[in-house]
Amino acid sequence: MSKLPSGMRRRGRCYIMRDRKGLRADGKRIDRWINLGTDRERAEAEFYRVRGGGRPVARITVGDAAKRWLAEYVPTRRNEKNRRDAAARVRIYLAPRLGEGRSVDYVRSRSASIGVGSIPSQSSR
Repeated sequence: MSKLPSGMRRRGRCYIMRDRKGLRADGKRIDRWINLGTDRERAEAEFYRVRGGGRPVARITVGDAAKRWLAEYVPTRRNEKNRRDAAARVRIYLAPRLGEGRSVDYVRSRSASIGVGSIPSQSSR
């Protein structure tokens, strides 16, 4: 396996990179960590795209994100009853109100415009 590009790291199963945004008034750096995904080839492509000056764009729909969450996150971190509850909440609340075809970026921008507050693009963990 070849070496990762400079500035790209592996954390667990995911590939990440640090995006440096400049300096604060007190001289400290402003950084944000960007998750590039678990597939190395896609992660490298996203890394070079972001390094080229672009912002990472979420090209995933709410429905796809919910399915992925139910398939990957929920089974490893919740018990059987909470798995059923999570699936029911997605089916009852999330899918009818946000639709299957809307992108995550659309929902994020819409929630900010109606005053719901900001939805972070990455987890704070």
